[in-house]
Amino acid sequence: MPIPRIFVLGALLPLLLLEVLASPSSGLLFAQVSMESSLGLEHSRFARFTVEPGVFAQTSADTDDQSFPLAPPRLGLLDDAPGRWARLSDRVEKLQQEAGERGVVKVLVFQRHGQGEHNAAEIKYGKKAWDDYWSKQPQFFDAQLTPLGITQLSAQASVVSAERAAGLTTALPFSSPLSRCLDTTTRVLGKQEGIVLDNLREVYGEHTCDHRRRASELKARWPGFDFSDLSEEDNLWTPDERETVEHSVIRVRGALSQIMAAKEGQEVLQPVVCHGGVIEALFEITGHRVFNVPPGGALPMVLTAWYE
Repeated sequence: MPIPRIFVLGALLPLLLLEVLASPSSGLLFAQVSMESSLGLEHSRFARFTVEPGVFAQTSADTDDQSFPLAPPRLGLLDDAPGRWARLSDRVEKLQQEAGERGVVKVLVFQRHGQGEHNAAEIKYGKKAWDDYWSKQPQFFDAQLTPLGITQLSAQASVVSAERAAGLTTALPFSSPLSRCLDTTTRVLGKQEGIVLDNLREVYGEHTCDHRRRASELKARWPGFDFSDLSEEDNLWTPDERETVEHSVIRVRGALSQIMAAKEGQEVLQPVVCHGGVIEALFEITGHRVFNVPPGGALPMVLTAWYE
């Protein structure tokens, strides 16, 4: 008996769709195929994100981001009185009660890695020469922190330490898999542990600084981190095609959804260690004002992820 044409078409549609999504020109390769399979339905259910105003200086339109200190007191928290972190926790609890089952509220801080070798090279050679030639050179593979980058992170670590003495508690951090972010995580937070998400990496392709190491190499150097989200090889980076901005926004949205859906503890602050490209994507995703965050800087916010 001949197979009905409609059945044949129905069977082929998933394959045809996968072929379209897997095409680099579609701009959806990682976001739609890898992201959906790795995050699961619950993580992709958030319809929108909103930022609570009046908590951190970085959120205010009146704050000049060009003169803002790299490591501000209290991470930028406007409340400077004793007991400030307990009050913030109470405020978040109240926001969560108001959101109910419609959303999830968390205090996040997006820590950008300290200056890397690639950042220093772009300053040295200029943006055009960097993009056209130097960014493709092997010596910048998975770029490491510079001495200046390490100094920048020491300042940020001092702020975190001071705020811990004032009642700040931090959850297990999420980090990009690139070495400069893993190094930043341990230096700022003082702990050799965290959860690594491939979706938190920098815009990938062409630039060797954004080509990650094998998962086994990273595990050997940072054994306390959870690398289960990573494949052994970097299957995303290619030498001749760079991820589009639109593509990276979809990818970062997936990472943010996964972080917001993660099981909550009693800690006040959820650290996320990432890159400039990730922070730029966050402005579009969350509606947070555009704010300059240089290497070593951080962007804290009270964020609500809404299911509707």
